Amino acid sequence: MNCDCGSTSAMLNPKEAMRLVLERAAPLGVERVALSRASGRVLAQTVVADRDYPPFDRAMMDGYAVRLADAGRRVAVVGEATPGVAWSGRLTDGKAVSIMTGAPCPDGAELVVPVEQTVREGDGVGLPDDLRPGRHIAYRGSDQPSGADLLGAGARITPLALAVMATVGVVHPLVRRRPKVALVATGNELLDAAARPERYQIRDCNTPLLLGVLHRLGVSDTLCLRAADRPEEIRARLEECESYEIVLLTGGVSAGRYDFIPQVVAGLGWRVVFHKLAQQPGKPLLFAERNGRLLFGLPGNPLAVHLCAQRYVAAAIRCMSGLPALPARGVGWLAAGCANRGERTLFLPARAQPKDAAGGWSVEPMATHGSADIFPASRANAMLELAPGQALCSGAEVQFEWLAGECAGEGDPA
Repeated sequence: MNCDCGSTSAMLNPKEAMRLVLERAAPLGVERVALSRASGRVLAQTVVADRDYPPFDRAMMDGYAVRLADAGRRVAVVGEATPGVAWSGRLTDGKAVSIMTGAPCPDGAELVVPVEQTVREGDGVGLPDDLRPGRHIAYRGSDQPSGADLLGAGARITPLALAVMATVGVVHPLVRRRPKVALVATGNELLDAAARPERYQIRDCNTPLLLGVLHRLGVSDTLCLRAADRPEEIRARLEECESYEIVLLTGGVSAGRYDFIPQVVAGLGWRVVFHKLAQQPGKPLLFAERNGRLLFGLPGNPLAVHLCAQRYVAAAIRCMSGLPALPARGVGWLAAGCANRGERTLFLPARAQPKDAAGGWSVEPMATHGSADIFPASRANAMLELAPGQALCSGAEVQFEWLAGECAGEGDPA
């Protein structure tokens, strides 16, 4: 299917475009990674308890391990137990063992009395009258028994999940692979960000923009290339991207004399799934596939690049990484009115922040002067979607999408 057509009514709508992307974004294989690099990844194994937890009867307070029969009595302190060092022997009536939090309780101990409830007198200690069995002892296996399932395949690895895996000795968990992504910025006018441009040249801001989105999604295996607006150069750069599961191009996808990407992509055997959407910004978006690999031809203007990356590219990456494809949605109230006076779906960058102490979000639309005006939108952490002709007044309740890595819980890049 190729939707390279002029009328808005004939162009693919954003919802259908998303469906077509997700149909082709198959989860990748698995790999083992070091625990230090596993944060935010998706588990591809079940993590089980390798032994009882706790593995011994553990003291939960600093105090004395004692017997119930010694309630209200003064008993002899016969030893000490500290974390990692047990007191050898068996505790009998009339005796107590000084014990620290986390230490193994001695055999025969029936409870731990906190130190503040006792009176130390030389080699003895006075105990309170009210002693209850099992107080301040975490018994062996009371947290999890050996062999218990702790984390399931498909779980997102959080900091606490890292702690669980370290506890049970899983130091190289099996996780879903993340896609490798190649970026090709096209345009005769582009220079490095560090360069001094001539009057009609511009610094390449799309590459760092895309790298930022990829970083927020946890993608670290990337390749960055640049090509002039020449078919042979674009073709050569694409051939350098053969080992990457996702290829992103910026610029050169519209209908101008120097927009060569559609013909080069087709000439290299990519099947164009769609080209041009009824959305603003990002109308010229091109999406193609070849042998399980995905290619996105993004427009050249940075706000269009940002929208297409945040919606379609991010959804594909999540899906291929084993994550839910679509980000969390928030509900809030508009801090200012906004309207879509066009015939295409409008996506507006926005900033969501806490409305008041009672909760909820105040959502401020970021007004721009077009899809090349990145300055107001640089504060955005969310996106609003307006249907053709839709107008919303200040104070209206709205749904919004969090941008990757914001409050959507995209996770920390590893």
